[in-house]
Parts: sequence; C-alpha cells; structure tokens
Amino acid sequence: MVEFRPAFAAAFTALACAAMPAQTQIQIDPRATFYRTNNDSASPAPAIPLTQLGVAPGQWLEIRTVGGFSHMQNYPDVNRNLTGVFSSSATLLSESLLNRVPGAIAAGPIYEPNVATWSGGLPMNIAEDFVACVFDRGNGVAVKVPAGATHVFVCVMDSRYDDNTDPNGDYAVVFTPLSAPGLPGTGEHLVLATGVNGPATVQPEIKNVSGAANVAIELQEPFDLLDPTLWFLVVDVIATGSPPNSLLPNVFIGPGPLTFVLTQGTASAAPMLLGSYLLQVPAGFNGITIVVQGVVLDLTMTRNGWYETSNAHQLRLM
Repeated sequence: MVEFRPAFAAAFTALACAAMPAQTQIQIDPRATFYRTNNDSASPAPAIPLTQLGVAPGQWLEIRTVGGFSHMQNYPDVNRNLTGVFSSSATLLSESLLNRVPGAIAAGPIYEPNVATWSGGLPMNIAEDFVACVFDRGNGVAVKVPAGATHVFVCVMDSRYDDNTDPNGDYAVVFTPLSAPGLPGTGEHLVLATGVNGPATVQPEIKNVSGAANVAIELQEPFDLLDPTLWFLVVDVIATGSPPNSLLPNVFIGPGPLTFVLTQGTASAAPMLLGSYLLQVPAGFNGITIVVQGVVLDLTMTRNGWYETSNAHQLRLM
C-alpha cells in the first residue's frame, strides 16, 4: 500500500513547563484510528481524557511521538506520523462513517484535506482534525486546547491500517502541558524564530538587544502545507512595558505610524521556511520594544478561513 506522506511536519514550541504537570506517555496502536475505514481491520482509537493529561480548555499542550512503526510489511519500523482531534465526549461511532467523532472540535494546524481510503477511495479526512507529526518532517505540535473539549483522540493517518505493525512496541505519543505564550498566535502552521547577533531560535520569545545588533528573523512552516500562499513578516514599535497593539484576534501588530512590513512573499524560501529577514537595529533606542510577528493569508488551510499568525516575539532594546 502507499502511505499518505504530505510534505509537512508539525512545528512544536519548546515553551517552559515550570509548575505544570509532568508529561504523559501513551503507547499507540498503529492499527487503531478515529478516521473512516473501508474493508480494513482497523481498531477504534481510544478517547484520552484531558484530566489524565493534566490540562483543561484554554491551556496549551505539546503533542509529539517517540519510537516508530512500520506502515507496510517488511518496511522499516521508523514511521512516526500522528494526527489528532479534540472532542466534547469519548464517543467514537462506526468505522463506516466519515464523522466518527460526533463531539469533534476544531483546533491546531489543519491536516491535508484530500485523503481517501485505500479500498474504494472513500473520503476520510475531517475538518476538525490536526496534524501532530509526520514521517520525514519534524516531530510535535503545540496546540491550544479548545473550549468544550474533554477528550482527545490520536492515531496514525493512513489509507489502510491492517498492515501497520510496531514490532518492538516502542511507538508512543507524549503529551506535555505548556505555559501559555506571551503573545500567542493562532496556533496553526507557523513558527517564528529570532536571533540577536546569532542564529534564529524559537525560544525565548522575549530577547534583549544591547547596543547595535543584527537580528535574524525567520518565518518557519515545518508542516510545509502553505506553499504557495501570501505571507508577511511584520513589525511594530512600542514603548517597553506598554501593551502591544492588537489589530485582530491573535494579531499583535498595528495599526500605527511605526507599523511596517519587513518582507513578504508567495512561496517558500526553502523547505520548511517561508521567509527570512536580517534586521539591523541601531544603538541609542533604549526603552523601545520591537514586536515581530508572522502572518499568512490562506483561504483553505486556516481555521478562520483567511489568516493565521505565529506567536509574536519581543525585541527589547536595552
């Protein structure tokens, strides 16, 4: 069989977990699924209570995998793809139905919309699911638990399940509660990284800039699903300690005379990278904070139907 391997990977945010519950590891059966199947001997994916994971609606959760499984007989035991869906209940309906999770609640990065069963070519993707990991691109996603959610289902995304195996039994999902980002974006496909006189990093999201400096800015898209699309790197300048502007939900930029677009484009600069910019910050502007955020306009892969944003970074000039 042919496994679905869309060219994307979940991007995850390495946020601090101080005073948060410990991570939870749960073994995954690669034959179990919450998706529709056809002429397949798949098992039902279990509903995992959020109380077991130590999180509640409104909190952030990292979901990643360890180990691997084989998606076909005699294939290496190294696959690690994983998708999930939050639900308001533990109910999972018949495998013949498309919407098997009646309490499904949309959250996180949208998964590839055009997938079908190996047998019969029946549509199997649902609107509410999200991608967490893929075979060859990255591992993990940071997602905000949506309002009303009590459980989460996770499973392998495949067109056929009865030939999946985990010979050494090491394939598992790891859930880690996260501290909330300071200026959270929409929590979908985008990751922003910045670096002061050095490589760009996702963390910390607040960086101090002393004197003149070169600030590297990268808008990453580890899922590699948003190409081509219209993307922007946007900055705003505010007094340090004052609240950032909020033009729209999860947009912490402008409007104002000190808001401007650093760069933009309609295609990826490289795999998993939408664009980058080297910002030269002069000395002598102590007490000023530069807010940087990535924005994408996309009609099909965004939860609100037209834009998504990365977490915003703050560059505090000292």
